Formats: sequence, structure tokens, C-alpha cells
Amino acid sequence: MVIGTDIIKISRIKRLIERKEGNALEFILTANERALKKSPHSVAGIFAAKEALLKAFGIGFSRGLGRLLEIEVKYDPYGKPFLITSGIVKEIQDTKEIRNVELSISHDGDYCVAFVVCI
Repeated sequence: MVIGTDIIKISRIKRLIERKEGNALEFILTANERALKKSPHSVAGIFAAKEALLKAFGIGFSRGLGRLLEIEVKYDPYGKPFLITSGIVKEIQDTKEIRNVELSISHDGDYCVAFVVCI
């Protein structure tokens, strides 16, 4: 079992969205995630979830920057978030024999935290 966690300031994501510098969201959100027109709170949660998973896999954000689009946050019918991996991230998951990834995202004020447990 491995875990990963990340915390992010929502106002940081809000500024990123407002500035639209270099279409930064295209490097964070998959096409499916962008199509949902997420609020800054939701984008922060998605970003934190992806970062938490990369940390759990032992590659972290700096080495996994190009891999954010290989991780997609989806939601079950009850709104519970879960992660889908592809590409090299999926290969890492398979190599580590991780069969189950549980995700929790929480917001409070200007902060969002994501916690991932991989079994």
C-alpha cells in the first residue's frame, strides 16, 4: 500500500484560469475534464488529485509534469471521485501491481486537499 497527498491554494488556480497564460489548463485537464467547465474549486481538486497520485507512485510533480493528462478524474453516480490512468502512468501502476486506487478530495476556504490510497 502507498499513499499520496497534496494541498493547493484555490486562489492560485483561479488566477491561472483568469490569466489563461499559455492555455495552462490544457496541460492540467484532459479534454473530458475541460469539457465539464469546472469551477476553480473543482480544477484545484483535480490538480491536487493528480499530484497526490504522482506522489504515491514516487514520481511527484516535477518528474510527472508531462503526465498530468495521463490521469483523469471522473465521478461515480453519487459524486465520488475516482482516477483513471493511461500511458506511462498506467505502466507505473501496473509495474507496482496497484490494483485499487482510492481518492478523497476536500475543500475548506481557500484550500483544497486530495488524498490517494493505492493498494
